[in-house]
Amino acid sequence: MLRKNVKVKKTLKAVVMALIIASSGKSLAADVNAAGFGAIPNDGKDDTQAVKKALESVKKGDSLVFDKGVYDFISHLVFDKDKCHIGVFDKENIKIKGATENGKPATVLLRHIDIDPEKRVDLPQIMAVKGCSNITIENIVSDNFPRATSAGAVVEKDPEGYWIRVRVFDDLPMVDKTGCDSSNAWLPTKPPVFKKVRSLTYGNYKGTWRIHDRENRIMELTHNDGKKLDFLDLVDVGEYMSWHYGAMGNNQMIVQNNTNLVMQNIYVPNVLHAFVNLSFNDNVLIKDVVFKSDNSSMAVGSRDAFHMSTNRGKMLVDNVYIEGVRLDPIVLRTRYGHVHEVKNKRNLNCQFLVPSSIVPQKGDSIVFWDKEGLPCEIKVESSQYISKPVRGLDVTLQADIPDWVTASTPVKSSIYMPDEVIIRNCTFKNNAGSDIIAFHDNITFKNNLHFRPTDAAIVLGSNRSSAGVCGTNIQILNSNFIDCGWGGKGGLKGAIISANRNKYKLPRCNDVLIKGNTFRGIEIGAAMNLKDLNNCLIENNRFINVVEKVRIDPDTTADINIDNMETTSGVFKKH
Repeated sequence: MLRKNVKVKKTLKAVVMALIIASSGKSLAADVNAAGFGAIPNDGKDDTQAVKKALESVKKGDSLVFDKGVYDFISHLVFDKDKCHIGVFDKENIKIKGATENGKPATVLLRHIDIDPEKRVDLPQIMAVKGCSNITIENIVSDNFPRATSAGAVVEKDPEGYWIRVRVFDDLPMVDKTGCDSSNAWLPTKPPVFKKVRSLTYGNYKGTWRIHDRENRIMELTHNDGKKLDFLDLVDVGEYMSWHYGAMGNNQMIVQNNTNLVMQNIYVPNVLHAFVNLSFNDNVLIKDVVFKSDNSSMAVGSRDAFHMSTNRGKMLVDNVYIEGVRLDPIVLRTRYGHVHEVKNKRNLNCQFLVPSSIVPQKGDSIVFWDKEGLPCEIKVESSQYISKPVRGLDVTLQADIPDWVTASTPVKSSIYMPDEVIIRNCTFKNNAGSDIIAFHDNITFKNNLHFRPTDAAIVLGSNRSSAGVCGTNIQILNSNFIDCGWGGKGGLKGAIISANRNKYKLPRCNDVLIKGNTFRGIEIGAAMNLKDLNNCLIENNRFINVVEKVRIDPDTTADINIDNMETTSGVFKKH
């Protein structure tokens, strides 16, 4: 059973109500309509400056209101280092509110982009939100013009391997001399689904599409360096390819250093790079958001949907639908630090790459891992940010530092993680990567559907030092996993995997509950593929047409308890 020190979670209702009440404030003073400042929908004119003027007039308690229709953003603004079309900074108790039609968002914020390979990396963000408190963004469609993705059916492959030709679908763009980034193969079913092969291209691929036969909508891809294409054996004539015009660069939105943030009723049909980077926020509610193509492109974006890093407080993701995103729709992570010097039995210097404004307070915690990968948590008495001899923290603890802690011992701190994250009632379909990367503590997944991600649906553990830590107190409950994990992540294949792939080898995940889930059609790998994990309870799960239920690495795990597993097909193996 789970150890007694596992935190007891507050009710989901309490989390929702706290976020909604905090974000709404006492009253809304006025509606400031963007049209009154010259931002007229559907006129094709640049609305950047008009929206800037409207935002300048928004005071505490106001709502910036957009009418139904398309708002065009062509020029951009620069705020400090932020290059964006809409800049929302240091506002208190406001809403950015679009119109609705039959309950769905009807205000389109259309970012005009240049898909030239030399320019696409430095595109302005459609919106930057920083330093605000009690802010709501709702009823918005976030889109690009032209769309930053395309797709088509393979019609011919060079027998020698140097080119591939695709008939682009009728409703998608044919743009000469564009890239083939984050490309995937699809089976021509109705609707199309991923072919069970690796992604055809990763990131910014050195290939260029050229129009081969405009009348018949045929484009040809060749390698920029005259090399053979390295994926032609993975996709056949008659199957489909999707690709993007960019994979790296600025996100579509950046949301940082806010308190009580709500994003709700948002539709995203197309993304270039990632949709939003949420970091260093306190209390976040994301609700009723849809990522789904509205044409034949199948794929929506070339990077993450929500990249959430080093947030705090409570986070709730509820009723979100994500389909066709490349490289991990939801990423939850914080950062490792490491001990630089143990100064005395209760004082040490830790190196953390974090803002100087965020330091542990009395009662927060510092966590070390012992040689068995078990966390040792000690409360902080005091701390301060230091820049020398290293950038990080000088910390005094309330108890003695274990004698096995030395310079370079990895650490994590509660101040750089949410108190609670809940992801519930969400649907993930045909995403090229893992649906959720869970690289910190205190996360509950509940009532979600995971359908055919190329990699594991849920990944626990850690990656490189800046990309997450091995978490404690994680629950995966009452969810459905269908045909997941055949592509693998870090060498592990399965629907749920745990692994520490970091340079720090001691940490393990701890206190994990996997209960009441259904795994269906897991034909490659195991439904659960577990390494670097202590104290895990697996119970009351159902397995249908699963070749292997649970795979456990005995060298890096301890106290894995399995109970009451229903199956129609499947085996249990301990390797």
